[in-house]
Amino acid sequence: MKAVFVAKIDKSNLYYILDSESPLSDGVVVPEGAEPTVVSFWDTVRFAIGLRKSMETEFHRYLWSTPDKDEMERWYRIFVRKNQKIKDSMLNGVQIRSDIMKSGKKQKGLYEKAVSFRVELSSPVNSSAENKEV
Repeated sequence: MKAVFVAKIDKSNLYYILDSESPLSDGVVVPEGAEPTVVSFWDTVRFAIGLRKSMETEFHRYLWSTPDKDEMERWYRIFVRKNQKIKDSMLNGVQIRSDIMKSGKKQKGLYEKAVSFRVELSSPVNSSAENKEV
């Protein structure tokens, strides 16, 4: 899976999946500290509140633009029907991630370790051990 960061929704990152073959699974939402979820990209965009679009590269600007009449069919084939590939030149400067589905698991694991460590430090067993004299 090849994914490109394209927007923020509140504290979540929204990615567009470049190699998806279905409009029902062409996006990934990665909430802060949680598991990534595969979503329908355009449905997510349509109902998102507080969407902040990334416009960093030619790819981003093309994705988020309203194409003129001449480009409308091409844009639709690329981003909706998914039967035309994105030109390599349009992906220049775009950071493509292939590990997107692993990122939430790693963050969640780190979060759980931090919480466990914090609980361990604050447990009565540790506080009484600190107060004993040897």
